[in-house]
Order: sequence, then C-alpha cells, then structure tokens
Amino acid sequence: MMNETLILAGSAAGIGFIHTVLGPDHYLPFIAMSKARGWSGALTAIITLLCGICHITGSIILGMVGLFFGIVVFGPCEPLIPLLMYPAAKSSALAVAAVGIVFGLVTIGTMLACVMVPYYGLSKISIPHAERYSHAAAGLTVFLCGGAIKFLGL
Repeated sequence: MMNETLILAGSAAGIGFIHTVLGPDHYLPFIAMSKARGWSGALTAIITLLCGICHITGSIILGMVGLFFGIVVFGPCEPLIPLLMYPAAKSSALAVAAVGIVFGLVTIGTMLACVMVPYYGLSKISIPHAERYSHAAAGLTVFLCGGAIKFLGL
C-alpha cells in the first residue's frame, strides 16, 4: 500500500505542476491585476496564495462529494478527482489525505512561482505610455483566460 501511495503522490505532484503551468488562468490574471493595481510583491503573493487555497479546497470538496455519492464530479482541478478516488476505493484515508496535500502544495507552489517570477521581471520594466492602459490590459487578460477555459477547455 505504501508503494501505491508514493506513486499516487508522485503522480499528484506531476499533474499539479503540469495542470498549473498549462492553465494560464492560474497565473496570468494575478500578474496583470498586480501590475494594474500597483500591488506590492507581498500582496501579490498573499492574494495568489489565498486564491490557490480556495481553488484546491473546492477541488477536494468536489472530489469528496464524488466519492461519497459514487459519481464523477468535475470542478476546478479535474485531474485531482480520479487521484482521490483510487486511494479511497482502497479505503485509505491517509492516502487520500497525502495525495490531496501533495497536489495542493505543488499546485499552489507552482502558481506562486508562475506569478512572482514575472511580477519581479515586470517590475524592472517601465513603459509609461502603456501603463495607463494597464487596467484595460488586466481586464482583457481575465476575459481571455475565461474564454480559453470555456471554449478551449484549458
């Protein structure tokens, strides 16, 4: 059982990383809004962290609902749900917790890295004429990320 749990936790880490990097909605809106609103690095990191925690918590709750009712429930982190179902089918609450925690930590850590690296990179660049359009650019970024999720399935 321990080997299965390690394999599942490793898979959860890999999927959490890939899921986050391939989903621009996990980082682009935070970068755009922080630039438009003039957020500090600390505030940007805190908001990203809190949103990441809510994102993962919602996924875990949906996964648990699916386990309880024996159905597949899709939510913000669809890859997490099958990973939770397998250990749960083996009646291992510890494995379910381990997979959920690993997935959450890797997803949130990747979100923070994908937000903070560009945040600090952009802080070194000043384009005064473009900065007056930063609010519109932030809104367009959120709109395009939403459209990508809806129409491209990202």
